Amino acid sequence: MSKRRLVLSLTAILGLLTLAGGVGVWAFPLRAPAQAASSSAGLAEREIPPLVITAIQPVEPAPIVYPPEAQAAGIEGKVRLRVTINKDGSVQDIQVLSGPPELVKTSIESVSKWRYSPSDVDRVTIVNIVFAYPRSSPFVYPRLTHKEPIPSYARPSDVGPLEPISAVRPVYPPLAKTANVQGKVTLRITVDKNGSVSDIKVLSGHPLLVKAALDAVQHWRYAPMSKPGVTDVTLDFAPPKGDNADSSVTPPMLIYQPKPPYPQGAKAAKLEGNVVLQVMIGADGTVSSVEVIKSLGKRLDDSAVRTVKTWKFLPAIKAGKPVPCKSTISVNFKYS
Repeated sequence: MSKRRLVLSLTAILGLLTLAGGVGVWAFPLRAPAQAASSSAGLAEREIPPLVITAIQPVEPAPIVYPPEAQAAGIEGKVRLRVTINKDGSVQDIQVLSGPPELVKTSIESVSKWRYSPSDVDRVTIVNIVFAYPRSSPFVYPRLTHKEPIPSYARPSDVGPLEPISAVRPVYPPLAKTANVQGKVTLRITVDKNGSVSDIKVLSGHPLLVKAALDAVQHWRYAPMSKPGVTDVTLDFAPPKGDNADSSVTPPMLIYQPKPPYPQGAKAAKLEGNVVLQVMIGADGTVSSVEVIKSLGKRLDDSAVRTVKTWKFLPAIKAGKPVPCKSTISVNFKYS
């Protein structure tokens, strides 16, 4: 075969292959099944009429088991479900909106057994189930809710301080320590008439610290009262101080902090700023002595000293035992 004929033959073969490829792509277009399914699922979710989408509390919630294999693998996260409720209170349908696959199955199995109060219409609610690792209990329960939950309109000025008669120190999460995460978690809690904590709302705090605060505060106890009360609790997570593990001291944690009264004379004079105090916090968490190291004048100093003497702490810890320690406290007075 001559060189010219060889070139013409190769050109003809390439042309046929190109034409065949074009026909193949036209007849069998390339697709990305997972992406297409995801897009259609999102569209379907938006097209579902919401009916009534609200946090409807089940009357008979089945506990949700944290799968042991997921715990062993350190898998955690939030499963988000759209739950359709029949008129008789039974669960009619469950749609998975998001969540780790390893945690979805156990969530669906339990939620499908939940019972809600009967209603005149079918309802839809969103259920969020948070799995956190490690846990002291293998069960995850729906959020504790009081029959008369905290009013959404409650302002800090409407919330009075309540003094706990027993308090559990939150465990500093190892992951937060490793990541050097520290800071304050503020919770708004409802205390039942018998002194137990019946509802908790997170106002602020780093996600790595919030769960530890919730786990501890739900076990706090207050003096019995004639009616439920609402109070704010701020827990300050700080790493131990010291040169080595043997000498490190876990700082005290403030658990009861009434605000000092603003003397009328000081308010009329528009005096404001910080009174800085050095205090001795005993092994029982009470303030045993107070010294003013930055003054704003006698009236504001006296108000700060009298009030701080009533504050309560979870005491400092060294080698697993409560110990007295000195601490510096700043009390702010702001004219408004």
